This record gives sequence, structure tokens and C-alpha cells, in this order.
Amino acid sequence: MLRKSSFLLALLLSSACASPPAPTAQDVAVVSGVAAAQPEPFAEDVIEEEIVHPALTACLYEVSEASRGEVIAGLQAWATILKPWREIEVVPDATDCNLTVFEVGPHSGLCASDDAAGCTRQIGGLGEDDPSVEVFLYRGNYESYATGATMHEVGHLLGLTHKDGGLMQASWPDDFQSADWTTPDSETLDRLETIVGVALR
Repeated sequence: MLRKSSFLLALLLSSACASPPAPTAQDVAVVSGVAAAQPEPFAEDVIEEEIVHPALTACLYEVSEASRGEVIAGLQAWATILKPWREIEVVPDATDCNLTVFEVGPHSGLCASDDAAGCTRQIGGLGEDDPSVEVFLYRGNYESYATGATMHEVGHLLGLTHKDGGLMQASWPDDFQSADWTTPDSETLDRLETIVGVALR
């Protein structure tokens, strides 16, 4: 009898000292009938939502046939470079565009100087959701470096100001005019990546 009692006592004690079963998800979520607050996600679980800008269109207005191809090349160059940030579709003959390149007479009074190759009315603007901005190229002044002049002025609409030594230099010596400006210099790209907040290379 003592053995049987000792065995039952040992069994009872081992049950009392055993670990309780692990709580289920339902046990954790509901305590006394009241829903418990769910834990905050860990930082690595939080995925930042990427900002997506609507696509833009770029077109030309009364740009001479002789310079048309080079102006389009400047717009296409920016479209390629900016692809990680924003789509730009170059539609030369469209009429309702976000970015329009005009060829105007040098005495139109649109630019600060009649000697300028071109100008814009603002710095920045292409970062807006539905911009309406213009580039003015001065007939007789821009043709010898139409691609570079177009890229320079669009650079202003992207928020770039003048800086010596690259695409955004205020005045261009002969070697700048003859350079291949289908890709901006690395310093200009560095500045632009800071403005748009996206790696472009």
C-alpha cells in the first residue's frame, strides 16, 4: 500500500511541477475577453512605400528641321537618364505636353540676354505631378550645340543651377559646344540625384 501511495504522490508532484503548455496565438490576442494590443512590427519588417511620379510628355513647337533631331536627342537623353525616377515620353508633335521646347527669335525678350542660347522661366518644376514648363531656344544662338543647350535648359527645370565645369556651366567655350552631351557629367548627376532622391546610375 505504501508503495502504491508513494507512486501516486510522486505522480501528483511531477504533474504539479511540469511546465504549463505554451499559449496559443488566440490566448495571446485575447486576455479575459479583451483584445490585447498587437506588437509593433520590427524596423526590418516595415517596407517603405516608393513614391511613383506620373509619366511626363515632352514635345517641340516650331523647332526648325535642321535642329529638330538634336533637340529630340537632348530630350531623349534626359528620358533615359531619368528613367529610375520618372518616365518621360518624347512626342515631338504633340500639342498638350508637360515640357515644351520652343524655338524663338533672339529679340523675343523671353531670356535675360539676347546672346543666350536658351532659357527657362524657372528653376525646378519637373518634379511636380502634372507640370507645365517650357524651354526657349534662341534661333541663331543654339544651333551649333542644340543637344547640349536643350539638356542644359531641361537641367534647370529639374532644379539644377549654374555650376562651372559641366553641363550646367553658365557660358560654354568651344570645347563644351563640340562635346557629346548625351550624358551629363558625373558632378551634374551627383547634384541631380540629391535633388530627386533616386540613384540614376
